[in-house]
Formats: sequence, C-alpha cells, structure tokens
Amino acid sequence: MPVLLGLLSLSLLSSAPARDEKENETAALRAYASWSEITHGPYKVSPAVSALCIPPLPQAVHPGPADPGGSDPFIRVYANPEAAPLLRSRGGERFPVGAMIAKVKLLQGKDAPVSVAFMVKRKAGFNPASLDWEFLFFDGQVKRQMSAGTACQGCHGSRKEADGVFGSYLS
Repeated sequence: MPVLLGLLSLSLLSSAPARDEKENETAALRAYASWSEITHGPYKVSPAVSALCIPPLPQAVHPGPADPGGSDPFIRVYANPEAAPLLRSRGGERFPVGAMIAKVKLLQGKDAPVSVAFMVKRKAGFNPASLDWEFLFFDGQVKRQMSAGTACQGCHGSRKEADGVFGSYLS
C-alpha cells in the first residue's frame, strides 16, 4: 500500500507542472487584447473567408448557416511579443516557439467578439502538416474552448512561404 501511495503521489506531482503550464497558457490567451493589434481596427473579410475559418460544430450546436446573414464579418488580429515583429515584417521567417496570434471575429455594428481563433507555435515536430502551429477556437469571451484540432491546417499548412500565416489584413 505505501508503494502504491508513493506512485500516486509521484504521478500527481509530475502532472502538476503540465497542468500549470496549460493554465498559464490559457491565461495568456485570455489576455490577447493586451497584445499588439496588427490590424488597425476592424478589418472587413468576405463572408466566404469568414465561413472557412470556423470550427467544425455538431449539428445540434449550430443548426443554421455559418454566416448569420445581414451582418458583414470583420476581424481584428493581435499578436504576442514573440509574434508581432515577424508578423509585421512579413519577411518569411519562421515564427519562434511560443508565438501566439489571435484572430477576433466580429459582426458589423457589434463590439463583442463572436469568437476568437488562436494560433500557437509549438516545437518542431508537433504537427508538420500544420507547420507546427496548434489551432484553438474559443467563444467570444475566451471562456469556453469550442474546438482544437486539425480543421485549420488545410489552409494554413499550405502557406509554407509565410510559415502558415495569412496577412491580407496587413495592407
């Protein structure tokens, strides 16, 4: 019994740093509005592009069209200190591990975000198809994670020359 308790204690201790790291990262993501805004205010995107950039949602959660209609979609893009200089330079360099980019999705005339999509650069080998970016999709308040996965890598993974980042909003 003492051996079993010792192993359980070791297991709990070894998982604590990983849990703390994830909690710290989630707190950093929630603070995205304190990062550098790359767009200069809301940037209008086409409904087609906006509809491409949503998580796969179960029918029961989202029975209607991805575009609610009647409101033009806009985005605001923010980058943490590791990502902002490279995003602004657009020189084709690879983003460092820890770079974070937030795309805040808005509807015309609304101040509150509809959702927030994040890209987080991971260590080489994390996911070569996504150029080692992890994609996370949250509700507009960044309280409930709606999706994480590979839905985004099809488009972003094809942008090898820009390390997976689009930048039409940088004009």
